[in-house]
Amino acid sequence: MPMKNTLSKNIKQNFRFFCFIFLGFISTYSVGSEVICHSGLWPSKFDSEFSEMHKVKLDKLVRKVDKFLHNEVYVVKTLDSAGVTNSKKSSFIASRKAFRDADRSTLSAIAYKITGEMKYFYYAQTFLLEWSIKNIPTGHPINETRLESLIWTYSIICPDLENADRLALITYFNKLKTAKVHWQFGNITESNNHKTHHIKMLVLLNLVLGNKVDLLKTKQIAQEHIMLNLSKSGESIDYIQRDSLFYHVYNLEAWLEIELLTQCCTYLVNRAFDFSLEKIVNGKIGNEFDQSSVPIDENRSHAGFKYAAKNGVFDIGRFSRSQWVHRTITGFLLERPEYIHIKNEKLTFYILRKLLWKTS
Repeated sequence: MPMKNTLSKNIKQNFRFFCFIFLGFISTYSVGSEVICHSGLWPSKFDSEFSEMHKVKLDKLVRKVDKFLHNEVYVVKTLDSAGVTNSKKSSFIASRKAFRDADRSTLSAIAYKITGEMKYFYYAQTFLLEWSIKNIPTGHPINETRLESLIWTYSIICPDLENADRLALITYFNKLKTAKVHWQFGNITESNNHKTHHIKMLVLLNLVLGNKVDLLKTKQIAQEHIMLNLSKSGESIDYIQRDSLFYHVYNLEAWLEIELLTQCCTYLVNRAFDFSLEKIVNGKIGNEFDQSSVPIDENRSHAGFKYAAKNGVFDIGRFSRSQWVHRTITGFLLERPEYIHIKNEKLTFYILRKLLWKTS
């Protein structure tokens, strides 16, 4: 259910007090200690020349953010997305809205960092704190993969948060990480997109928590997983199981994020990207899910999920996100404009992140 885009002072004060008392016993942070903002997600500080260099894109961003700034935001106790075959299920709808608002919080954080206007900061801050209060992490690799937006939002506004707010959010991220570390995979999910998205989130969490030892362990897990998940040609096990470019690209998106942040698996990630691109350029995007061996695909097709329509055509707009992350990694830009569809908050973030990304 939606929550108002404001927090009462009493709620914030009580929650901060609880965090200080509780963490005094269980956390590596002692009461009153300074919570450090770890900047490992970004290669350098924000580009100070962004406003002048990309003024048109900045104006579009601000207009987009201003439209939702005073809307109610969705925060849910438990996310429900994976395995759902009823698109009208209330928990599924609420989860999708929560994902959208998480993406919006990141755009608001970027707008704040570029313009300095506090209204954008307050939106991002409020969403993060409300989420940390209400949500209970389960560790599910697919339901919680979109929580990456919370981590990016925090990484942007962390230096300007009060120490108590940082403490509250670090507490939540530690809970999220603990749930993921204890997640148990099945025989199929151990090698498919579930594990890839799981690794992506662990990379992000270890970076934002500043845990270099666990980050190295996660990088090693990624290097082992990619040998099971991708062939030398770049074909994913998801493509084989689902007979679907949709799921190959969904898996690729997580690999590109992992590669962007760790540089762990360059060759095979590039092969997987090229595999997708070759299919698109040569028009091999039909007959989606024709030979899928996964029952949920047929169930979702019958339930009216458009992307899962048997013998349907892959929407090349879904490749845009991968294209922008790949461009961030390599600097390479596809020249075919039909691959660039700016139609949602998530893609807007990828584009802005590319413009802000400076490696030197």
